[in-house]
Formats: sequence, structure tokens, C-alpha cells
Amino acid sequence: MNSRELSADDAALLEAAETARARAVGEIACGAAVRTASGAVFTAASIDAPVPSLSVCAGQLAICVAVAAGDRAIVALARVRPGSSSAPCGRCLQTLLEFATEARVHWRAADGPPMSCALRDLLPLPFERF
Repeated sequence: MNSRELSADDAALLEAAETARARAVGEIACGAAVRTASGAVFTAASIDAPVPSLSVCAGQLAICVAVAAGDRAIVALARVRPGSSSAPCGRCLQTLLEFATEARVHWRAADGPPMSCALRDLLPLPFERF
């Protein structure tokens, strides 16, 4: 994990995630964006339900939006949330791994510096299908 200078594309992806964050529902307002190999960007916002198991992560939802649009070759994911510079959750990372083994993951707190690393560095021992 490192805080590094982002490319213009990666900085724009974080900005798209920040814009999506405004549409979040619930206390933890998270926004996410994914970029596919075609260059398309898909965004989503978190939905925090009163029953935690019914909540939807912004990252996982952004991946689902891209896949639903037929664009499965994801190359990067960006996530922004308030008050925490923690990386995206394991649920989002495992979902991303289904479509992007070599993806870069970028994140930041809403008012913090960007962080970035390879997906495999964040999820080195993922669940593998049988």
C-alpha cells in the first residue's frame, strides 16, 4: 500500500467515486467507481440498510453495474468514504477479483490523501472456486 501520485485517469476515477458518494444512503456514505478496459467508468453509492446483511457496498455495486452493462474487463476500482482511509472491504475485493485479477485499487477518506495498490496485495489469499 502506498500513497502515491495518481495518473490523471486514476485521479478522475477517485473524483467519480466522490461524486457517487453524494447519492449514498445511510450513515457510512461511500462512493465507488470502476474503470474497464474499454475506458468506460461505472459508479455506485453504498446503501446502508437497518439490517446490516441487507446493506450493499458501493464497490460491489459499481462492479455489478459494469457487469450488468456487459463490460466485465475491470482494470481499476476507486472508493471514497468519510472519516476513514481504510481500503475497500473484503466483500468488494473478492467481487472485484471475479472480474479483474490484475486490477489496481485506489481509495481515500473524503478529506485524505489517495492510497493505491494492486488488488492481489490487498487480497493475497482469496476464496478460490472449486
